Amino acid sequence: MKHLSRRAATVFAALATTAAGLVVTSGPASAGPNGCWGGYACLWVNSGYSSTMWQGIMDNRTLPSGIDNKASSAFNNGNNCTVHWFLGANYSGSWRMDQARGTGSTQLNATFDNDISSMNWC
Repeated sequence: MKHLSRRAATVFAALATTAAGLVVTSGPASAGPNGCWGGYACLWVNSGYSSTMWQGIMDNRTLPSGIDNKASSAFNNGNNCTVHWFLGANYSGSWRMDQARGTGSTQLNATFDNDISSMNWC
């Protein structure tokens, strides 16, 4: 029973963190680069997976202001599918960047650098 309570607390904490939007981390990586937790798609303000990081576990029609149009690197540490990054809010824009599970970009190309505004999975 104690194990189930701890697991529920962990899930609740992860959901609360996701709802808050912007996550700033300073700890060591846990399976992904520079702290990108398993199950999440991550964006960093600077190239090389550095500076402020945001983690998304669910579809995000808009990104929080701390990362919207500010990301220079990205990584998909999701559980089972591709993440789709979009230039516009609500999964719009003239281009979409797809990242397979376990892949990333230490420096986003000119089209997406400082231009990602939404993301979804699969």
